[in-house]
Parts: sequence; structure tokens; C-alpha cells
Amino acid sequence: MAMTNYEFTRGLDYTSIVATSEKVAWTVDEVFRDRRFNATKNIVPDSWVRTQPLEFLNAEERRTLNHIRAFSYVHLFGNYEEFIPLQLNEIVVRDWHDDRARLRTLFRFGEEELKHQQLFLRAEAVLEESCGYRIGRYFDPDKECVTAFTEAVLAYPALPRFLLLAAFEWGSQRHYIESVRKRNGEGSDPLYVDILQSHWIEENQHTKTD
Repeated sequence: MAMTNYEFTRGLDYTSIVATSEKVAWTVDEVFRDRRFNATKNIVPDSWVRTQPLEFLNAEERRTLNHIRAFSYVHLFGNYEEFIPLQLNEIVVRDWHDDRARLRTLFRFGEEELKHQQLFLRAEAVLEESCGYRIGRYFDPDKECVTAFTEAVLAYPALPRFLLLAAFEWGSQRHYIESVRKRNGEGSDPLYVDILQSHWIEENQHTKTD
């Protein structure tokens, strides 16, 4: 599929993007450090769930829905991001003899997205361990649903795909900044805050590359 080098993509400081990415890099093990979520409290901000108006729910039921929302967030994001490394690889293969700094930026972008998928998968597992029950998933373990989603996304031209990717990245950053950072983590589990912050740090670099 032929793609276009748009004027607004030229002149980016790819060397600086890679340098910043290396400086702020983290590992999944560093984020978790054998920690668990505190299932006796809410894990994500109540604004993500909005159960207070539901008077027929008791406190325990509201808390359970909060935990399920915490799970659904990482579950959906982890699967939504599956198309991204394939998309970046497509660009790299097409422009393999391009500027080395630009290619390094795209490779690093893809590697970090794979790491994010591992981060969210770990969060799914630790959430279930912490809560003591299994939570339903939209995307199945056999990856039939996510494969269909990925193929559908990759069927579009590069520009709308990058716009979709940018929307995911800006959205996740806004969730963290407005719901968590501005509130100093109030109403959120400390481990979940660290997961969102780690994701935000690298997505901040990805928006530059987008």
C-alpha cells in the first residue's frame, strides 16, 4: 500500500526523542516490585465509574464495580495497542534506508508499545490475584477478537491509523493528568497510579513521533 510523507512530519528532532525516551525508560518489574492492589478500597477514581447515583448498590457492590473498571481499562488498552508495533514496522520496512535516528525512534516506539502490553497484562493478573476472583474479558485468550480488530485497523491508510493512535495516547494522558495527577492520586490505588504514570511518561514521547 502506497503511503505519503506529509509535510508536517518533516523536521522532527528524532535524536532528541530517542534520548528522552532512554532517559525516562522503566521496566515492568520496576513498576510492580511484587506489589498488589488494596482490594479493600477503590482502585481507580470514582469519576471513572460514577456509581454514587446508583442508590440500589451497597458499598461493597460499588467497590466491586470500581475494581472491574480498573480491570477493563488495562484490558482494553493492552489490546487496542496490539496493532501499533505492526503499523510502525510497516513504516520502517518501507523506509528502511531512511535517516537512522528516525528509524531508531520508530523501533523504540514499537518496543515500548510491546512493553505497555506486558504492563497491562501484568496488571490484569495482579488485579485478579488481589481481588480474589476472575474478571470477564472482551478480548479472548486465543486472540481471535484482537486479531480481527488489528486487521480492521490496518486496512486503513497510514494517516487515519496514526490519528487513531494519537487519540489513544492523548486520551490516556488526559485520564492520568486530570483524574490522578491533579488530585495527587486521591481515590486511586498507589500501584495503579504508578502504572498510569509509567504509561503516561512514554506516551508523552510517542505523541511527538505520531
